[in-house]
Amino acid sequence: MSNPTPIALATLASVVLCWIFFAGIFLLRKRPAKVTEAKRDSFASLGLFCRWLATSWFSFNLPGSHSCRLSQLFLESPGSCSEYL
Repeated sequence: MSNPTPIALATLASVVLCWIFFAGIFLLRKRPAKVTEAKRDSFASLGLFCRWLATSWFSFNLPGSHSCRLSQLFLESPGSCSEYL
């Protein structure tokens, strides 16, 4: 753009000012007081492992298995997995 219009310059200036204001919110904010981290329950790892196991069970189609991938159920033709349901 060799000769920008006044509207284009005003738009650019307003966008730049908004970005400066947005950055200023994060740079000039009042920092919260430091708190000690709460102790985490080690039993929660079992729940994460169970979620991972369930996700991998339903997401991966192992050779010779009769499972159906979620992507086949929702993204491909409606009848592609109907024999397994």
